[in-house]
Amino acid sequence: MADASNGAAAETAGGGSTILRHQDRPLEYRESARRPKHFNEILEQLRPLLGERYVIDDLGFENVVKVDLILFPPAPDRDNWTIVTVGMSDRPMTVAEALSPDEQKSFELAELTISLPSDAFSIDATGRIAEGELRKGPHAWIVANLAILAHLPHDYRTWLGVGHSIPNGDPAEPYTSYVPFSGVIIASPLHWAERYRTIASSEGPINILAVVPVYEDEMNFLLAKGFDALHAELEAFGYTEVMSETRPNIGKVLSLITK
Repeated sequence: MADASNGAAAETAGGGSTILRHQDRPLEYRESARRPKHFNEILEQLRPLLGERYVIDDLGFENVVKVDLILFPPAPDRDNWTIVTVGMSDRPMTVAEALSPDEQKSFELAELTISLPSDAFSIDATGRIAEGELRKGPHAWIVANLAILAHLPHDYRTWLGVGHSIPNGDPAEPYTSYVPFSGVIIASPLHWAERYRTIASSEGPINILAVVPVYEDEMNFLLAKGFDALHAELEAFGYTEVMSETRPNIGKVLSLITK
C-alpha cells in the first residue's frame, strides 16, 4: 500500500481490513476529449449483462488517467441503473509489495461499479440524461464520488481491491446533508455472474469492483470485526447492489443486538 509521502496512508484495522485515508495534495487535472483505451473492450463485454442501451458521461478531464462513466438504464430484466467507470484501468495500480508478483498482476487493473434505483435519472427525447441531473441532481454525489475513487489509486500511487474501505475524510463526514453514508467499502459485485466480474483486455484482466456506501456505524463494525464480518451481515440483511439511501443501518442494528 502507499505511504503518507504519496498523499495516502493505509491502516490495518482491528478486524484485519485495510483502510485507505488520503490527504490533500496538489493535483493537476487538465481537459481531455480522448476515450480511455479499454473503453470498447469493457463496453462490449458488459453489454450481454447490462444491455445495449447506455449513456456516456464524458467527465472531460484527466490527471494520470482519463475516467469516463457508462450509465446503463433499467432494462426488462434489470430494474435499476448501473454505472461503470472506464479509464481507471488505463494504467496499473500500485499494488501492495507484500503480494506475490502473480497476485500483483491479477489485481493491478480495475474499474468500479454501483447500481442506483430505477428512478435515479430520467432520459430525455434525445436518449440523454436530463441536463443537470448528473452534476446537480440528488445522485450527483455518487457520480462525483465514483470519479474521485477511480482517480484515487493513480493520484496517490495506491490501489483499490475487495475488502478495502475509504472513509469520507478524517474524521469521516456524510457525503452531503441529505445522504447518511460517510464512507464506502469495496466488494465484488454480489449478483453478477462470475464471468462478468473480470474483463479480458489486451493488457491483462480488469477486475470490476462494487462500491458500497456505508454508514458510520457500519464502518465502525468493520474496523472492529473486519470486512468479511460486515459483508456477511449485509448479505444476511438482504443487501443488494442497488444503493438505497433509506436502507437499514446494519451497524446500528448489530450494536443494539450485542449490547
